[in-house]
Amino acid sequence: MGDRRRHCRRGTAGRIAGRSTIVPMATVRLFAAARDAAGTGRDDVPGDTVEAVLAAAQQRYGATFSAVLATCKIWVNGEPAG
Repeated sequence: MGDRRRHCRRGTAGRIAGRSTIVPMATVRLFAAARDAAGTGRDDVPGDTVEAVLAAAQQRYGATFSAVLATCKIWVNGEPAG
């Protein structure tokens, strides 16, 4: 699936151990079988690289989504991520 280490630019404020932090987030848009497996067409998923976002999405959506993801093409801001 290529190099998925491109960095995500979005973030959201959060708190960890009483300290303010920025948690990097990406808006993920899903189509066709990936949308069906995830049960949504759009979601905000934490991660500072494409690889981290995809790992978080697999954890969130489960095994069926993971199987579909293996056949998907990944794009970041209109460009192939690999």
